Amino acid sequence: RCIAVDLPGHGGSRVLDTQSSASEPCVAGPFSSPDHGNLSELLHGDRVFEAYALPAISEALAALMASFGGQCDCVGYSMGARIALHASLHHQGAVSSACLVSGSPGVSDAKVRETRCAEDDLRARAIRAHGVPSFVRRWYASSMWDSMRGHPRFREVVQLRMANNRADALACALSGLSPGRQPDLWPQLMDAKCVSQHCGRLLFVAGALDASYMRVLDRLSSHGWSTASVQGAGHALVLEAPLGLLSHVVDWIQDPSTSLADP
Repeated sequence: RCIAVDLPGHGGSRVLDTQSSASEPCVAGPFSSPDHGNLSELLHGDRVFEAYALPAISEALAALMASFGGQCDCVGYSMGARIALHASLHHQGAVSSACLVSGSPGVSDAKVRETRCAEDDLRARAIRAHGVPSFVRRWYASSMWDSMRGHPRFREVVQLRMANNRADALACALSGLSPGRQPDLWPQLMDAKCVSQHCGRLLFVAGALDASYMRVLDRLSSHGWSTASVQGAGHALVLEAPLGLLSHVVDWIQDPSTSLADP
């Protein structure tokens, strides 16, 4: 069976402030309740970043997968890929294999991390001040989505994103899950022992038109990781080339030992 998970800020999942009740487990919340609410009433200050930190969400995702009674094959896109990668490396008992689509292992440069945190915090404040539709319009004006804008369903996708009425939850996720705040997994992925242990479990995928993430694939491939590219697609290859992506995902899940073509 296939289970689609709503990550915090992107669906009905809600992060709870479980510190208020000793009977509730910490980080049970990211997948616990569809109640919308106002997260600013539940989480305050640094606790927002703690609850929405990538390791916390990774732990919750691993717990969810473990609750199904065995290891899962995990597929994550963009932010979901970053979370799935962390879960694959740090919660191996829950993840059998993972396909990581358009996801970055992290940011190593301290100044770049600081800048990205500031940018995402500014975006979060803009969401709270001006609402989701205004943010979505600016977000999809980025050059990262150039190849997507010509897709027949582009307007439909943007309208769906604008319909997200959980501005506070999206703002919390944008700040807490900023690439500038996530653990930098590059040192771990560059370690030969890690490559030997996990290279048969992880597949990194990117659109061939996504220059930034193709550079990520090149670096990973040079250290022995399995990578694949989807031709004719950019960052949004889930929309732009779903069949090409699905082919890589299905082949990998059925036989992770299969050698894939170089991107």
